Amino acid sequence: RSPLLIEQLTVHGHIDLALKLLTAEGYPSFSLMIKRGATALWEDWEGRNSHNHPMFGSVAGFFIKYLLGIRPMESAPGYSSLIINPYIPSDLNQASGYTTTPYGKIAVEWKKLDNSILFDISVPENMNASFETYGRHYPLVPGKQNIEIDMSKT
Repeated sequence: RSPLLIEQLTVHGHIDLALKLLTAEGYPSFSLMIKRGATALWEDWEGRNSHNHPMFGSVAGFFIKYLLGIRPMESAPGYSSLIINPYIPSDLNQASGYTTTPYGKIAVEWKKLDNSILFDISVPENMNASFETYGRHYPLVPGKQNIEIDMSKT
């Protein structure tokens, strides 16, 4: 249930609410499960039913797919072509991470500066990739690229 809720909040313009849900500390929350000793995701918030669900599977997916924006193109499954299109929450100043594909490691780091956001993106060889954010589109080449988006012009 949580992966669908988090994804739908994000793609419909509510990334801040999705992140708040993931980082909340009261009831109900993922944090409360951890404090109660969970090592796997519970089927319900109280822990009355199954305790055998991959812990943070949907959360890790959210970080890669939305905060970092690393997604294979639907027309090219398996990461032969990908788009990097991060969703940037207002209360988060930076994010970084990577995922490993059959073609190699894809890494994304972004950081908010005074009036801009700096993106450092690494793409492996033999992969078609593009970067999109704030209505801008950039084709990417293999290797490391730095892209700075002036937020005063968005």
